[in-house]
Amino acid sequence: MGTLVFLLVISFMGRGPEGNQIGLTQFETEVERGRVADAVIHDGEQSVTGELTDGSTYRTTYPTEYADDLAALLKAAGVPTEVDPQKPNALLGTLITVILPVLLIGGILLFVLSRSQGGGGRVMQFGRSKHKTVAKDQPKTTFADVAGVDEAIEELEEVKEYLQNPAKFQAMGAKIPRGVLLFGPPGTGKSHLAQALGHCAVRQGVDVVFTSCAALTQSLNAARATGVYDRKLATLSRVGLLIIDDFGLKPLRAPADEDLHDLIAERYERVATIATSNLDFDEWDQAFATNQLLASATLDRLRHNAYCLELDGPSYRDPKVPPAPKKGPAKVLDKSTTKGADHAAK
Repeated sequence: MGTLVFLLVISFMGRGPEGNQIGLTQFETEVERGRVADAVIHDGEQSVTGELTDGSTYRTTYPTEYADDLAALLKAAGVPTEVDPQKPNALLGTLITVILPVLLIGGILLFVLSRSQGGGGRVMQFGRSKHKTVAKDQPKTTFADVAGVDEAIEELEEVKEYLQNPAKFQAMGAKIPRGVLLFGPPGTGKSHLAQALGHCAVRQGVDVVFTSCAALTQSLNAARATGVYDRKLATLSRVGLLIIDDFGLKPLRAPADEDLHDLIAERYERVATIATSNLDFDEWDQAFATNQLLASATLDRLRHNAYCLELDGPSYRDPKVPPAPKKGPAKVLDKSTTKGADHAAK
């Protein structure tokens, strides 16, 4: 609406002087009778304005091909004549020929992107990230909140202690594991453990991003559509700890599978990644619906130098299930192999 009002204002600003409109034939007659006192030829508008000998004003228009004949007519009649070599409103022309098409194309693009993401009033939200950036003063999930998985906590103690006291381990020449992969049935505490590790990292000044796998790939896809994919990928690649929740909950199709592979490849052996999934680890390749080659390359990087922890047992969200025992079951896959080993409760 504001653009339309602006165009109208510009249009009115570009108009020449108004007068009593007369036809071209009548104007010629007035000139021949000597009743035209003066004339101003507006070259851009192809119009003539001025005063008649009786003091009234006039305005008439003429076709382009008649311009020379009109000038000759006025000169022959001795009418004082000026020429206003105006051009059609340049600003208005630019707005109409350049800016309006850009706005129209942009509007169509926004509409298409919003529809591709489910529509429903989300026209201006296609590029908004759903990532949750954890801050130091933000609550509040801790290891104590994950009741019943003590073995899991113990197996992650090395990661936890490293995050709480990195100088101690760095003095020993130790390096932080580059990943933690948590998998098992829904409701067994995977996301809580991941968030607890995230909060430990935040307290040590590490940048942490928590996001679902679906939101992550959707954000990268939107960045590609708006021409900022490389910048988005670079930003996520630098995050100290990226937590990807619900990996494999929805199948990854092109270009989402390629986007996830690019991100994991950029982060590989540089920064830490935590992933949670309801799939058994042997089934993670099923998340890549059509490209098993990408699945192998991506999961190989995720798996390398990472803790693989399987959580099992009833869902903590089920109100019918009694509280979990103090010592809950957990299975940790050895970091150097793909085989699992049951760890007894300590």
